[in-house]
Amino acid sequence: MCVCKEIVVKSKALYTEDEKYRFLLEKTWNSGLPSIVFIGINPSDATELIFDKTIMNITNYAINNGFGSLSMVNLFPCRSKDQLAIKDKLNEHHDKNLEIIEKVIKEAVKVVIVWGRDAESKKIYKNAIDEVNGILKDQNISPKCFKDCKGNINCHPSIGYSDGWTLTQYPQY
Repeated sequence: MCVCKEIVVKSKALYTEDEKYRFLLEKTWNSGLPSIVFIGINPSDATELIFDKTIMNITNYAINNGFGSLSMVNLFPCRSKDQLAIKDKLNEHHDKNLEIIEKVIKEAVKVVIVWGRDAESKKIYKNAIDEVNGILKDQNISPKCFKDCKGNINCHPSIGYSDGWTLTQYPQY
């Protein structure tokens, strides 16, 4: 006997008109379940339709842990696989990006920092990290981050992610 299962996943992304900047990527598969927000450094090439490693892994994590939707936002909205390429574009669309980050974290049950272990040590990210941390503190949100199987914390979900990873308290809180 065969069993057929079907689900509709609503996916949307908010870009600049030229799509060089992405402010938000949302995926919803069950609006009756809680929402989770992930905050990274900058968007890569994932779209409302195409998954990259990060989006695939955080979507699987969210589904496996009882969430019905996710929002992916970033410190910087410039789309690039090369973080050095965004160096001259860090302030582009800054205010709009912060506005969207603040909006989505208000609606989430859980916020997870996924900008990776070395982001805090990079001077070029400091102001943006401080601003996002300020928004989280103003809203009394205590973010989490991934802990890998070796005990490393604040791990990026595109690098070595496995089902053995867990959420732990983000170290700056």
